[in-house]
Amino acid sequence: MWLQYVRLLVLVHVLLSERGQGFPINSCDADRLCYVEGRHEQPTAPSPRTQETVRGSFSELINWRGFQAQLKHKASVEAERERRERERHTRHGLARMFGGTSGNEGTDEGLLDILFVGDSITEQWLGTSYGRPRTDREEVRRVFEEHFGKYRTLVLAISGDQTQHLLWRLDESMGGELPAGLQTKAVVLLIGTNNLSFGHHPREAAQGAVSVASLLRHRFPDAKLLVNTLMPRGPRGYSDICPEQCSDGSTPYSDFEAAIQVFNEVLVAKLRGLADVEVVDCSGIFAANGEGVNLRLMPDALHPNGLGADRWAQQCLLPALNLA
Repeated sequence: MWLQYVRLLVLVHVLLSERGQGFPINSCDADRLCYVEGRHEQPTAPSPRTQETVRGSFSELINWRGFQAQLKHKASVEAERERRERERHTRHGLARMFGGTSGNEGTDEGLLDILFVGDSITEQWLGTSYGRPRTDREEVRRVFEEHFGKYRTLVLAISGDQTQHLLWRLDESMGGELPAGLQTKAVVLLIGTNNLSFGHHPREAAQGAVSVASLLRHRFPDAKLLVNTLMPRGPRGYSDICPEQCSDGSTPYSDFEAAIQVFNEVLVAKLRGLADVEVVDCSGIFAANGEGVNLRLMPDALHPNGLGADRWAQQCLLPALNLA
């Protein structure tokens, strides 16, 4: 009975949130970049997942809501652990101070070391999709344990998410999973590739990623913030958002390469003005010698496998994080 009630609530939310939505129209601009006009969800406007971004799959929407609730619980547990650690260090510091020694040492002890946020490329560090274990991601989970297992980590990532979903999920006042008391020494962000396949213009999608980075910078002012540029991906799905011809008669691009390049250029340019943010470009790890994606590291031309994840961690993330 309770499951039927939850489904009814989600359906009502979907119907109300999508009232007045226009008909999407495949378009391309003067630079031959494809995008879809008339989308209800927009990259910079916080939004939970709706029927629009699960492509009509009600079960996927239920799975997203369920996993988001799990992540919210995990983050709350971590925030409560940190609160107890801070209280313990405060008591210890007072005892040291009245004992004649400094009580200010180790004030960041007990904090989360790394918070990972993003979409399926980040969620697969857990070996899951929507929180459910997948055998094809188990190798990536083992790589994560090998390289990050010695750190205290929290992965807040859901497969299929876009920038607007992450903006919503990081705002506790909207129902998101990031509690007010949580602190971390470092944040790793990768988001935006699903905006492109959904049909958002790459410049608008990049602005959405900038909005997420700005929110994280404000939320964690003392943390190291590492923002990944988008990785290369294969052409699958690009033709779905393109018209046969652009309005000027030119032919649209046939894959995501140009869109990713524009996204990354805008991301880098915009983040130059955001203090204490480091942008890392790990895309070269996954590029083929000629063009496209190295399928040895990304068999589905989107997600790194175990070998790809190992190189991503060793050659890019860990050197940039530079954690003790």
